[in-house]
Amino acid sequence: MLSILQQGHSEREAKLAENCQSRVVATMVGLIIGLVSAGDHIPDCLITIVTIVGAMATPLLMLILGGNICADLVHKADNSSKWYTRDVIRFAVAKNVVFPLVFLALLLWLRPDSAVGLIVILQGVVPPITAIPILVERCGGNRRVASQFVVASFIFSVLSIPAFIYLFNKFFPMPL
Repeated sequence: MLSILQQGHSEREAKLAENCQSRVVATMVGLIIGLVSAGDHIPDCLITIVTIVGAMATPLLMLILGGNICADLVHKADNSSKWYTRDVIRFAVAKNVVFPLVFLALLLWLRPDSAVGLIVILQGVVPPITAIPILVERCGGNRRVASQFVVASFIFSVLSIPAFIYLFNKFFPMPL
C-alpha cells in the first residue's frame, strides 16, 4: 500500500488495491462458485488439486505460527527475554473465565437453541487465534507479550473448556 501512496495515488485507491489482493479475490471466487452451484461443472482433477493444497495450507501455517511463538518465548543467552507474568495471568483469567461466564449468562438470559448455545459458549472459551502475535506486531505492538498471552490461554484452556462445557450441560441439553 505504501508504494501506491508514494506513486501519487489517493488513499482511497490504495485501500481499494489493498482489498483486491489475491486472497480476497480467491475467497470471493470460491463464494460465488459455491453460491451458484458452479462446482458441478468444475473437473474433478481440479477440485482434487485445490483440496490437496488447501489441506496442506492449514498444518503448514500452524507450524509457522507455532515456530514464531516458540521463538518469542525462548530465553536468549543474555536473558533479555522479559516475562509479563502478571499481565499474562490477567489475560488468561479474563479470556478463559470471565468471557465464558458472560457468554453463559447471556445464554441463560436469551435461552437460544442448545446447538446455537454450544457454539456461543465454545467461541467464548476457546483460546485466541495463534496469528495474534503477528497481527499485534503489524500494528506496532509487543509481539512477545502477545505470544505469552496465546500460550497461557492455550494452557489454561485445558481446564476451562471442559469446565464450561460441563456448566453449559447443567443448563442446556447437549445437542446431538
